[in-house]
Amino acid sequence: MTNNTEKLDLHDPIKESMLTAEVYKRDKRIKRNNSYTKNKEGLKYIDSIDFKDMSEDEIVERLSESWNPKNGYVFQINKTYIKRKNIMSGQMFYERYDTPYYCSPSSERYFCM
Repeated sequence: MTNNTEKLDLHDPIKESMLTAEVYKRDKRIKRNNSYTKNKEGLKYIDSIDFKDMSEDEIVERLSESWNPKNGYVFQINKTYIKRKNIMSGQMFYERYDTPYYCSPSSERYFCM
C-alpha cells in the first residue's frame, strides 16, 4: 500500500517545459464592456500554438515575425499542462490548461454527468 505522499508526487519534465501561445487581434467591433462575455479587452481569437523548450521571450519573438504587435496582435503565454488532483482517487495528473471544468476529473461535475 502506498502512502499519500507517494500518490501526490508527480513530475514530468516534458509536460512542465511546454508552453502554449494564444494569438489575439484587437478588434474595435467587439464591445469591451459587454457583461455577457469574458472578453473585456475587445480581442478576437486568432490561433493557439504549442511550444516545447522555449522561453516566453523566444516565443514572443517568433510570433512577432508572423503577427506584428504594431498591427494590433496580442500574445498570451500559458503553461500547456497544469497539475490537478483527481477528486475520486486523490492522484495527481496533468491536464491541458484549456480543459473545460466539466471534462476534468478534478471537478465534481465530471463524475455527476
